[in-house]
Amino acid sequence: MGLAFGAAMERGKVTLPVVIRQQFLFERFIMLKMFLSAAASSAFWLAVLSLAAPTLFERARTEYMGCGKGKGLIGVAFGAAVLGAGMAIAGSCPGMVLVQVGSGVENSGVTVAGGLAAAALYGMTQPYIVPWLTGGMVCQVKAEDFKKLAGFKFYQLALPLAAGMAGLIVLIEILAPWTAS
Repeated sequence: MGLAFGAAMERGKVTLPVVIRQQFLFERFIMLKMFLSAAASSAFWLAVLSLAAPTLFERARTEYMGCGKGKGLIGVAFGAAVLGAGMAIAGSCPGMVLVQVGSGVENSGVTVAGGLAAAALYGMTQPYIVPWLTGGMVCQVKAEDFKKLAGFKFYQLALPLAAGMAGLIVLIEILAPWTAS
């Protein structure tokens, strides 16, 4: 799966730092189209999984609901700002950096080293900054929070979502064709 992801990213030239920076400046939309494609295909295959193995699917969904536990608005906002700034400066992102290394993108090794250094720094400072990052706590999301959607099966929501994202990709391609980039 990783090989297919890397090949698709390399083929789409999404791994080039200039492309990533141009995405932030709204000058090139190839990254947006590729990530929307990934989200649409994920929604589609999760819908298929919900039909093929409903018990396993529901167990995984229930387990996922705990992922946001202990996260505060301050931490999420700070993390998003740091991630976005790092992506704009480095011309990379966590999902692309190893593809960049494999593709021989200049300075990609420096980006990996910077990411590892940042992870080590976070690990060393975590006990001191976690109380600050959990500020602005919001209610933990629970399955019961989606009662209005309880009348629908997962696939009944996921398939239209996938189709909507596919339609959005087509619209973006019409407005900003990849050949114009």
